Order: sequence, then C-alpha cells, then structure tokens
Amino acid sequence: MFHLGHCEAILFQSWTVKEVGGFVGAAILIFVVAVLYEGLKYLREKLYYDAHQMEFAQDKEGSTQNLRNTSKPIR
Repeated sequence: MFHLGHCEAILFQSWTVKEVGGFVGAAILIFVVAVLYEGLKYLREKLYYDAHQMEFAQDKEGSTQNLRNTSKPIR
C-alpha cells in the first residue's frame, strides 16, 4: 500500500529510514544486492551448461571411438 510517510521500514522492521539519504542508500544497496543475485544466477547457469557440454563431448568421443572399433574395414 502506498503512503507518504517519512519513517519507513525497508524489508525488516529493524531497518528503518527517516531521511532522504537513508532512502537513497537503501535503494542503492538493494540494487547492488539484486545485481549480485542475478550475477550468481548467471554464473550457476554457465557452470551447469559448461559441465553438460563437457559431459556431452566426452560421450560423443566415446561413442565415436566405439563405432570405430566395431566397424568393419571398407574393402
């Protein structure tokens, strides 16, 4: 709900701000935390993707090697 008070709790009751500088600082802090959170999500997805790409490449090499060993020479 919106209102125009000037003593507000941000996220937690213990985190209250009473001045404009406090609101600006809180907004900057929340922005930085959000950027870090999104960066961690990106890093997690990249590591997951890289791990599966490496796994796929190993499987592909193994399958190719198995095909080479089982195929008959062409005459």
